Amino acid sequence: MQATVAYFTRTGRSERVAQVLGRELEGRGAHVDLVRLEPIRGRTAVGGAILAALRVPAGLEQTPDLSGNDLLALVGPVWAASMTPAMRSMIEALPHLDGRPVISVVCGFHTCNGVAARMTKELQARDAGRVVSRAIGRSAVQDPLAVSDLARELCAAALGAQRQ
Repeated sequence: MQATVAYFTRTGRSERVAQVLGRELEGRGAHVDLVRLEPIRGRTAVGGAILAALRVPAGLEQTPDLSGNDLLALVGPVWAASMTPAMRSMIEALPHLDGRPVISVVCGFHTCNGVAARMTKELQARDAGRVVSRAIGRSAVQDPLAVSDLARELCAAALGAQRQ
């Protein structure tokens, strides 16, 4: 199985979640490409927050090649009660997903279920298969056991397997 874990981070919290998710997928036999999304615009905190509040994509220096992928995972923070402009750009650049499963994780100071729900809706509009989406707060991101448990839960749900 081939999987891509694409993430955007400014502080490193989302990167830690993406790494744990990638390791969990590898433990389930996947070959994982871990890809950091680099925005073209909105690189500063203020510029990014303005784009996020306006729900404007930032454009990406490079969009990951998803050909041959069996699963896509997206991990990113919440800015201005919205997904980041980099993540919005990634979702807008997605090809038709042909029923592939997708995992999405949004990390915020608090749990932002509305952002996770909007991401799920946008992924389903691109013909994703099973979409497993979670919003987690800052305290969960800082707890390695909670992140590991979350990764196991998300992978099991996305792959339709029993929890290992």
